[in-house]
Amino acid sequence: MTKICGQHHWSVVHLSVALILCLVTFALAEDTSHENGTSPSTCHGGEEVKRYEVVSLEWDEVQVPFGICVWIMIASLAKLGFHYTRLPEFLPESCLLIIIGLVVGGIISINPKVFPASLSSGLDTDLFFLFLLPPIMLEAGYFMPSRSFFDNIGTILMYAVFGTLFNTMTIGFSLYGISQLGWFSTPGPNGTVHVTLLECLTFSSLISAVDPVAVLAVFEEVHVNEVLYILVFGESLLNDAVTVVLYRMFESFNAIGADNLMAIDIVGGFFSFFVVAIGGVLIGLMYGFLTSLLTRLTHKARVIEPIFVFAMAYMAYLTAEMFRLSSILSIVFCAIFMKPYVEANISQKSHTTIKYFLKMLSSISETIIFIFLGVTTLVDPSQHKWNTVFVISTLVFCLLYRSIGVIMQTWVANTFRLARICRTEQFIMAYGGLRGAIAFSLVALLCKETVPSKQILFTACIVVILFTVFIQGTTIKPLVDKLKVKRATKHKPSMNEEIFERLGDHLMVGIEEILGQYGHHHWRDKWEHLNKRFIEPMLLHERRKLGDPKILEVFSKLNEKDAKDYIKSHGSFIQLQSNQSLSNILRTQSSDMLCTGSAPFRYSALPVNDSVPCLDMQQMGTNVPTKLFKESSSHHLDLLADNMYKPQRHNNHRRSRHMDVDIQEPTNLMHRSMKIQLRRISQKQGMRHGRGTNPLLNLALKNSSSDKHLARRHHLEQNHNKEPENLPASAEHPAVIVTLQEEDEDEGITFSAKESFDEADAGIDTQHGNFAKDDGCTVI
Repeated sequence: MTKICGQHHWSVVHLSVALILCLVTFALAEDTSHENGTSPSTCHGGEEVKRYEVVSLEWDEVQVPFGICVWIMIASLAKLGFHYTRLPEFLPESCLLIIIGLVVGGIISINPKVFPASLSSGLDTDLFFLFLLPPIMLEAGYFMPSRSFFDNIGTILMYAVFGTLFNTMTIGFSLYGISQLGWFSTPGPNGTVHVTLLECLTFSSLISAVDPVAVLAVFEEVHVNEVLYILVFGESLLNDAVTVVLYRMFESFNAIGADNLMAIDIVGGFFSFFVVAIGGVLIGLMYGFLTSLLTRLTHKARVIEPIFVFAMAYMAYLTAEMFRLSSILSIVFCAIFMKPYVEANISQKSHTTIKYFLKMLSSISETIIFIFLGVTTLVDPSQHKWNTVFVISTLVFCLLYRSIGVIMQTWVANTFRLARICRTEQFIMAYGGLRGAIAFSLVALLCKETVPSKQILFTACIVVILFTVFIQGTTIKPLVDKLKVKRATKHKPSMNEEIFERLGDHLMVGIEEILGQYGHHHWRDKWEHLNKRFIEPMLLHERRKLGDPKILEVFSKLNEKDAKDYIKSHGSFIQLQSNQSLSNILRTQSSDMLCTGSAPFRYSALPVNDSVPCLDMQQMGTNVPTKLFKESSSHHLDLLADNMYKPQRHNNHRRSRHMDVDIQEPTNLMHRSMKIQLRRISQKQGMRHGRGTNPLLNLALKNSSSDKHLARRHHLEQNHNKEPENLPASAEHPAVIVTLQEEDEDEGITFSAKESFDEADAGIDTQHGNFAKDDGCTVI
């Protein structure tokens, strides 16, 4: 144990030395650049060159790309060193990254002129919104559990829209009320200036929204259950539209001035919410459709498949940002829409590339963001102005109104939810409302001319972010363990789970159809029908021929897992022929050894029992002769016929209450069937030879009739000159018509009911209840 701790200690020391060397390199390069006074655009044509310089330093030429690489190295080394210590047991990774940023920011603040501007400027808002945030949102949307998201979309929208509005208004008006009491104020050019209502509402609009980056960083380490995770993370994604609209609206109101506001400005701000949210979603769906369409055509150039996924998703983000719409909703819905079609079109190698490249970009961006948060906190003290009452009031109101809003909205949501949200999960949702880099970037974008109290708002925002990340992010994991919140159980679904899940979906769709109450099962079924009929033929290169490809995918993964386990336990497969199946060889050789009882077996490593997994990924042919195959099949069929119950044939018997009692007896049914078959053979042979029927068959047909049937036929010939056919039936006595099946099916007869003809016309013997026809039925 001491040795392991020592190794961890030296690893941290090495990483710290590496960070210091990076900073020293920056400082030395900057000093040398200032001393030489060279620039990449210097032209030597007008200068006197005395001697040839073997080595020269051109720092200004590589300053920006070198600074980016150094930041990436600092972030990667910090992330690597974090996992070589015991800190992950009680400290989230985001907290450690902010601490490293604080250390770097403190070093830079000692003498900012020594370091280049790319390092000492802190977190730039354009860098954050255009380069660091898109990879995180793309990875979150691409790998989001879409089924859980859309199953809980109503609850998520309630938290995202009404919850954000509630928090914004309550926090803003509460801060304004304290400002009117004179508890905090900011000095201005004409004396003390109180924080106005529009300034309080602007600050509350950016501080009340839950940050998706912070939620991802903390909740992925806690591993809460999927429903709780998707509720908090889905709220953090969808409240972006509300936050963007409220922030821009109140910022514009500050620029217009409270005295110049009109009712049309407020109405425009209300309708802009729908434009921003719906517009962002539509742009994302449009780019997702185009990406799926392009990947359908890339089967001849697999190398460029990942490029379309990254480039089109990023273009969706930039397009929404260009039109001042919700860029987060745009890139998230683009990823959600295109994933199933892209995954069906691209190759397995492209899938692996997209998966790990997205995760790498997301991890590096997230790491740089938290380090920049720490650096910006200390690198420029002139941006801060401390006000104790305002900071404490902001913290208290954020926690208080977040808890009240979650409790109220959950009470409403539980009245419509089948799976209710319990109190412990409500507490985790309220406690897990973390703030992060989005709020920090928005407060940094405020203009000091229109918002005079920007310094107070900036400091309060930094404190709220550090408090939620350090205090709430650090203690949420012990609270989850203490409250025994249900954790996520990550496992690959089995075949039975997939089948029963589909069965439950179909049952719920049928139940909703019967009750007439359409829920998310009904709309999911409608979407799947629309998808299979119209969208998949347009976007898939090879259309799925199966009804549910997910079950086949699970089956293939299970077979692949069985094959890997078999290789691990037995070393390797036997040498298979190119046209022979492995499972057939296993069955054949296992059965031969069992039948002969011989101990020596060529492939002794192969198990001989019923637990041998079926390793066939598809049906393969064998070299078994056709004659032997037919004999084997006939033998197996004979064994089944001798040892299994005969299946009951489907005969649709519809009998009249006036029909002959003897017709219901199985013996008479057998005689009738035999007679019909003989009559059919007789008719076929007569038509084949062009003459009358075979006398031998006629004799057999006559001998097959019982004396009772002969007497009945004799009675019919005496009373009628010809047999009644298609006689009218009465409503009281439905006749029995026996309908034969197709000529190539030698199965039984089928009875169907028809209205019976009149007894007097049909010649029915009322005393014995018999029909006048010879066999009691009309043969069609």
